Amino acid sequence: MRHRTVRDARYRYIKNFTPEAPFFSPNAYKAKQYPVWNHMQQLHAEAKLNAVQEVLCQPGYPPRNSATSKLTPTKSTTSPPRKNPNTRPR
Repeated sequence: MRHRTVRDARYRYIKNFTPEAPFFSPNAYKAKQYPVWNHMQQLHAEAKLNAVQEVLCQPGYPPRNSATSKLTPTKSTTSPPRKNPNTRPR
């Protein structure tokens, strides 16, 4: 999956470049290393997921999504400063 996000203090826009790819795309590493990966797929097949959990098992995602964001303590409008990738350690 490939996503890009643009945000400001109030809005968040998400562009999905692979809307045809489901969240639970085949992934051998995750199937082996994350037990919940297989368990969620099993519960989906048995129709035992609630509506919120079922969103992860849909066949794809919308190509675009926009939302009004409400700031929470875990979300901030400022990102940490990025290091310049063109500089070399001395």
